[in-house]
Amino acid sequence: MNRAGLVAARLLQIVPTFLAIGTVVGLLVGYYGGIADAVFGQLVDLVVTFLVLVIAIVAVLGPGLGNMYVAVTVIGWCSTPG
Repeated sequence: MNRAGLVAARLLQIVPTFLAIGTVVGLLVGYYGGIADAVFGQLVDLVVTFLVLVIAIVAVLGPGLGNMYVAVTVIGWCSTPG
C-alpha cells in the first residue's frame, strides 16, 4: 500500500470517530442548553467564519498550497487578541 492509501485508510478511521464524538456532544449541549449551548454556538460561529474567510482569500490569491498557508496565517494573525 502506498503512502496515499495509508493516509486515506487513517482518515477513514479518524473521521467517523470525530463524527460520533461531535454528534454526542451536540446532542447533549442541545438537550441541556444554557451556558454550554451559548459557548458551543459561539465556537461554531467562529469556526465557520474562519473557514469562509480562508476560502475567500484563497479564491482571490488562486489555487495552491502556498496560498492556503498564506490565507490561514493572515486569518490567524488577524484574529489573535491583543
